[in-house]
Amino acid sequence: MTKQMRTVFDKELIISTIAQYVSKLTNIPAETYTSDHNLLDDYVKTAKNFDWYAVASTLNIDRWRLYHWYFETFQRMITGHISADDCAIIQQQISAALQSKQNLDKQFQNHLKSLLSTEYHRSTFSIAFNNIKRQTIQNLPVLKKKEIQIIEIQPKKVNEDNDEFQNAIRSVQIQLELQKLMQ
Repeated sequence: MTKQMRTVFDKELIISTIAQYVSKLTNIPAETYTSDHNLLDDYVKTAKNFDWYAVASTLNIDRWRLYHWYFETFQRMITGHISADDCAIIQQQISAALQSKQNLDKQFQNHLKSLLSTEYHRSTFSIAFNNIKRQTIQNLPVLKKKEIQIIEIQPKKVNEDNDEFQNAIRSVQIQLELQKLMQ
């Protein structure tokens, strides 16, 4: 079995190369972009025809790796971590949602994002959300396995738009998460 090596990219070289490419398109000196990563990012995010293949070719790496590095690593570096105040909001909202047996789905996460002080990178938010959710569930009062009741839904005609049905689904999802944590 061979162990796969993790590729380490030269951040300065990549940023410099992207800045040079953007500079040719905007006639703004590349040094401006290398010294102001937010300005560079603003251009890259709004550019409709950004040629990732050309930049990747110049760097001698494949386009997918460059694109992934830029949007998953570099952008996360420049946007920073979630503030303590926003972490507290996330924790409070998750705790309230769990107590009311609310589903922690995409709709809930989008609502939660709207309550935060700033817009965070997608993966920064997801990591913080999942860590805080896991921690909040672990800090719930400890339940014995016997006390966890699974709601059985009998196969019969069910109106899926019915609030009672949706609440039962949410309850089952929360109970299953609690069971996983207790194993």
